[in-house]
Amino acid sequence: MHTQPVDEELDRWLTKPTSLRAIRPDEVEPVLSSWKRQQEQGNFRFLPLVARVLFSMPSSSAQIERDFGAAGRMVTPQRSSLAPYNVDMATFLNCNRSYVDIIQCPKLSPKCAGARLPSNVLVNMVQDLDAEFGSMANFFSGESMNLGTLDNEDTGEV
Repeated sequence: MHTQPVDEELDRWLTKPTSLRAIRPDEVEPVLSSWKRQQEQGNFRFLPLVARVLFSMPSSSAQIERDFGAAGRMVTPQRSSLAPYNVDMATFLNCNRSYVDIIQCPKLSPKCAGARLPSNVLVNMVQDLDAEFGSMANFFSGESMNLGTLDNEDTGEV
């Protein structure tokens, strides 16, 4: 199928106002009925088919289960602090691989890529902090240190 007629039809839909008919004063016709009416009147040929696909009920929940499974495998205890929008986008890209062409994405220079990294993935490591980790034992009470030693002795572990 050539895309030119579809593009022309989409442009016509964007420029020509179409609206839902009022069935009663407080109720309008369903969206799919409106698209069916547009197709029967000969106004649009391809867009009603798109609407049927977009607004249809899936015949099975298998695809939805796969989509949620992909998101569930992404959010693990090790990745529990992922931002919801990162999970949403990664799941979207994973579930729509056939529609997203990674080759068309421009390659970013290291400088540009660094500028686009979200702040939640940037961690500044200060070398001086490594020495401070050794002083953490001072934050624990002597009693808790003894309890840890006693627990190891009871189990025979060293």
